Amino acid sequence: MRRDARISCRMTAKVRKGLEEFALKEGRSLSSALEIILMGFFNGHHVVKDVSDKRRYDRRPVSVPVLVKATDSPASSLDSAVILDISLGGMCISVPEEPKSKIGSDQGSGCFEAAFVLPHLHKPVRLLCKRERVAASDGDLHVGASFIGGDLGYYQQLQKYLLQ
Repeated sequence: MRRDARISCRMTAKVRKGLEEFALKEGRSLSSALEIILMGFFNGHHVVKDVSDKRRYDRRPVSVPVLVKATDSPASSLDSAVILDISLGGMCISVPEEPKSKIGSDQGSGCFEAAFVLPHLHKPVRLLCKRERVAASDGDLHVGASFIGGDLGYYQQLQKYLLQ
């Protein structure tokens, strides 16, 4: 492979010795060994992101039931939905398109409360969310929402789940 870019960096003697030993063991040049290590890291840890994805946090695909209630609705008007993916910054939920839910419609403030239990934690989480985008999908509405409020303990549970 033709190398068309130069790079210079400082590192500890221990890291350099480790790289040299790895290159010798693999029968490669130091730059080739470094390239293999870095590309393996990028591919395995999803460091190279799609530049069109502007999210601050990686999403984790899940399938978790959730109860949602628009903040400007009466307390008795709960809708059931399913969390499709979740991150520290928000989630995507699927709500039935019919009957029309306030969560997925342009009516109201766009804010809603979500209550759910994350797998393996067995404790309820309640967060205040703001609808960011809505897309139709096979008779359902996929609602992308950001987290805008909630008790610190709930955020800690979410963080514990996402980092395990």
